[in-house]
Amino acid sequence: MPKMLSTTQALRYNRHIVLPQVDLDGQEKLVNAHIVIIGLGGLGNAAARSLCASGVGKLTVLDFDDQEQPNHPRQNI
Repeated sequence: MPKMLSTTQALRYNRHIVLPQVDLDGQEKLVNAHIVIIGLGGLGNAAARSLCASGVGKLTVLDFDDQEQPNHPRQNI
């Protein structure tokens, strides 16, 4: 059963909802969406942040790369 937006979510995503391209139905679709991102390199990292901010209901990230100690300061997620 699809979840409907709570009052808190409606207030949080009000700027999205007022856009005719998104509106209330579109935001509810985002809240009920499950998106998988494979790889958190330059594009995956930016996509993950944008999707989180847009209100996607469930986000799964997969990255099988090994992280080296000198690279830790540059990792955002």
